Amino acid sequence: MKKLIILLAVLPLVLSSCLKDDKDAFGKTASERIREVQEGTEKALTGAANGWLMEYYPSATQEYGGIAIYMKFQNGTVTVTSEAGGAGKTAESLYSYDQDYGPTINFDTYNPYFHIYSEPNSGVGPTNTGMGGDSEFIIMSYAADKVVLRGKKTQNTIVLTPLPETAWNTMFGKYSADVNKMDNFRSYELVLNGKTYDIAREVADNYNSRYFSVVTESGVTSASFIYTQDTGLKFYEPLVVDGVSIEEMTWSGGMFTDEVSGARIQETVSNNKFTFAVSGIKATSVDVETTPTVANEYYYFDVVPSSAFASASDEEILYELMDGITSMNQLSLGKMMKTLTVDSDTEYIPCAFGLKIVNGWIYPITELAKGPAFVSGQGDPMSPEYQAWLGTWTVTSTSSEKSKQPITFDITLAKKVANTSYSLTGW
Repeated sequence: MKKLIILLAVLPLVLSSCLKDDKDAFGKTASERIREVQEGTEKALTGAANGWLMEYYPSATQEYGGIAIYMKFQNGTVTVTSEAGGAGKTAESLYSYDQDYGPTINFDTYNPYFHIYSEPNSGVGPTNTGMGGDSEFIIMSYAADKVVLRGKKTQNTIVLTPLPETAWNTMFGKYSADVNKMDNFRSYELVLNGKTYDIAREVADNYNSRYFSVVTESGVTSASFIYTQDTGLKFYEPLVVDGVSIEEMTWSGGMFTDEVSGARIQETVSNNKFTFAVSGIKATSVDVETTPTVANEYYYFDVVPSSAFASASDEEILYELMDGITSMNQLSLGKMMKTLTVDSDTEYIPCAFGLKIVNGWIYPITELAKGPAFVSGQGDPMSPEYQAWLGTWTVTSTSSEKSKQPITFDITLAKKVANTSYSLTGW
């Protein structure tokens, strides 16, 4: 009992000594230092005349890559443009400072162009999780030319740099156009030191993640990246392949190149060509034999109604066919014959495209190849009542949820199954 009393009596002296030593060592108390960082950060953020570029990485694993966000800070209000809105669209919301294991900056009220990356049901990523981004950040460092934050939830490093004196709409419009151009590969490969490595790039809920997985002889190495304002990409952490470290790449001549290592990332392109032989045409089925010129590459083939090409491009048809692939059993190697299901009295076009498989993902490596059209066999005769609906119709709505005004457009009804169902396009 005496020892406990003695310890309790001494404890205030120890704490007092520690606090005194802390202030003596740093010259300021912890709360004073936190306030100084907050004030310095605010001065830096509000001092950039045209705002800041935030290189934002949602998800603790950086699996979605980096996203460009423009921000302008002023007296607790932040104006935001991001890839969620695009050029010319901004939204305002509030921000504040606090402390949690250090000084923090928090984006307190909802901003559609910022919080979409942290809200649980954004449409990208798992339900109730979303992309898993941050809206509260620990301030790591600040200066007039660079502010570094760390996500409280993800622990990701988030870097802000001042934007040049150019209109946001102009800058973001160019950035978006560059991204669309650079993001348009069907499939990817890395060429380094005379070797070619397959690259897997994941797609999550129609979002083309900025995250590469490179397949090497020793395994798979992955890296997250962000597109840069000066046309290229920069990795969150260096991409290391067979001992070679790559930090940034420049877009040039339709590919990404690294001047230091000589590495390049380019689209995988195959010269595989396809010919088709159609036989056994019936009202509900047809036999199609497809012959590729490259026997050891995977491909997929099917028949597509000719009418589909009136409202969709070859590229859109290709990806629609891709969506229907759910099993390796649907893919072909070498010459292959299939019996395919068709609707009666309908014109079809046989189609095929080459594929490569990387880490279980499939990627097209050719254009969509098309064969000569054919008409499926005659089915049941069409009744006059059924035929009366065939053709192009002009439809006018009573109102629109968006404009509150009527909308007029054309639709086409074609035969699917005689006297039973129609094929509707243009809606």
